[in-house]
Amino acid sequence: MTLVSFQSKRNKNSMLLSTVHNDCAVDEESGKPEIVLSYIGTKGGVDSLDQMAHSFSVKKRTKIWPFVVFFNMIDCAGVAARVVWSKKVPRNCYAQPDNRQQLLLQLAKELVFDQVKRRAVAAKTMYLPYRINLETVLDSLSASCDQSGASSKR
Repeated sequence: MTLVSFQSKRNKNSMLLSTVHNDCAVDEESGKPEIVLSYIGTKGGVDSLDQMAHSFSVKKRTKIWPFVVFFNMIDCAGVAARVVWSKKVPRNCYAQPDNRQQLLLQLAKELVFDQVKRRAVAAKTMYLPYRINLETVLDSLSASCDQSGASSKR
């Protein structure tokens, strides 16, 4: 893994992290690092990913860089889930524009289902209105996960 800092213009500093490159080799012709040249060559794919991730993003405004990295990872995982899902589902099922949002909502529900179930079991001493709300959420999540058929695969 290699991290390169490159200043292309006077006040423009770029940092690139690569798992493909193992050294900071510089192209003799242009004077740019090979990581930068590789990025420029594949920039179209990066721009497409950014555009798709931006349409349904979990990003929040923050100056804490680990949160920024985490939110970007979640956005990229959502795009990757959509790509895998589109390969497994027939084309006519995902032609509608709102299906990506439905996929992400269903994915989020399935990811939190087990945690909510554990929390409901441990909620015997919880304040009664909170426990009732938790059970209501658990019921709606279990119904939603049962409709998709995902919870039966666990």
